[in-house]
Amino acid sequence: MLSQEIHNLKQNIFSLLGKNYTHRQVNEIIALCHAIANAYLRNTVINGTAKQEYLGINQSDIAFDCIADLFRKDEQGNFVQLQAYFESFNVHELSEREILTHIRRIVSSRVNQGMFRIYQEADPVLGKIIRNIKLALQIVKNFNETERFGEIHIAPINCDALAHLQTIDSNTLARELQTIANGSEHIPHILSKLALYLREQKEFRRSVPIVTVALAIRTLYTGELKINDIEQPTAENELFVADANKTIHDSCAHVKTSTAKKYISTKRISSEIFENYFSAIEKNLGYSILGVNGEDTSLFGALKNKMPKLTPEQYKKHHRSTVEYLALLCKEEAVKRLKKNNSY
Repeated sequence: MLSQEIHNLKQNIFSLLGKNYTHRQVNEIIALCHAIANAYLRNTVINGTAKQEYLGINQSDIAFDCIADLFRKDEQGNFVQLQAYFESFNVHELSEREILTHIRRIVSSRVNQGMFRIYQEADPVLGKIIRNIKLALQIVKNFNETERFGEIHIAPINCDALAHLQTIDSNTLARELQTIANGSEHIPHILSKLALYLREQKEFRRSVPIVTVALAIRTLYTGELKINDIEQPTAENELFVADANKTIHDSCAHVKTSTAKKYISTKRISSEIFENYFSAIEKNLGYSILGVNGEDTSLFGALKNKMPKLTPEQYKKHHRSTVEYLALLCKEEAVKRLKKNNSY
């Protein structure tokens, strides 16, 4: 199915990484990324990593939503995310197949990120479990995190991952968890028991997708815990969240300072609106990175909280391109700092 989409792939990528591209070239790359994303979504349902009821019936729309960020342009018409990825390679030396491999990697990563958003929206309990697993991994530190086909896997530290074997599915893992846990433990304790189980078993790969672990824990918890019982922040959790929130705040402040001259001094936007942008961005990043805050934390929703009379039409016409570009800069800065601090 992808054979038609990779026609002229190398030339199309050259054009998009520069600014001498046509609408046809952009549409061909979008079609290719959509086909990859759609196939990845179908595969997650088939192998049990994702549940059909979470995805809904229109996987094509979900695929478009997952890859949308890749094709957002800055004010100069640059595809910022594609350029940021490919700038570490000499694209002219890559074959068409190698470029396709890189595109598969980018798209699968975006689909994986999109799936986390879907889980949080479709199943708040599962969303909390995923968030608490991520927090627990920072505290317990008995797992290594790796990326496999764009999906985050965890494996016990200092053990053979048995990578030649198949990955355990969520239903099988849930049955195994029920033999070693009773459903009353907090997630850090369950992860410790999971690490011991994975070390000792020899039937499956010892690396497991985070989503598979979350689905198994959700099955373990079903009917035994209320939603509020799942959220049991420890002092360590709260300290991690506080540190991450400070990093997000500092990152936004850094970007605000570095871009103020460009946007305010030239009278392109008022200082008040500029401040509102970064308040909205900081709130949005708190949700997208940490999963905190329960209200509408989309960029539009967060900005509307600061500008109550803002309409969707006004947002799209006057604010969207600028605030989304600034949000991208803030997120890149925050992720860089969090990784440096080993907190992401």
